[in-house]
Amino acid sequence: AAAAEAAAARQRAEMELQQSGAEGARTREAAAAAAAEMAKLKKRLQESEDRVRAVQATSQSAQNALSAEQTEHGATRVKLKEQTARAEKVAAQLKVGARART
Repeated sequence: AAAAEAAAARQRAEMELQQSGAEGARTREAAAAAAAEMAKLKKRLQESEDRVRAVQATSQSAQNALSAEQTEHGATRVKLKEQTARAEKVAAQLKVGARART
């Protein structure tokens, strides 16, 4: 009887050991899968951050170009006003000269 009990106890111990080994393997597999998923997510996050930086750089470049264009536009308007004032002055002088001759 004692030998049978010892054999049964040994068999139970071996089964428990196999179960714990299987559970450990499943835990390791789950941990590896989680680590792989985390690595994929980190890569996606980095790619997203890179795209955001690229868009921000493009946006800043466009903003700089717009600012330069607005400055040039303003300078052109000032020059146009100056030229218009000179042309009006010359036209007034020509009118005065034409009246003086008639």
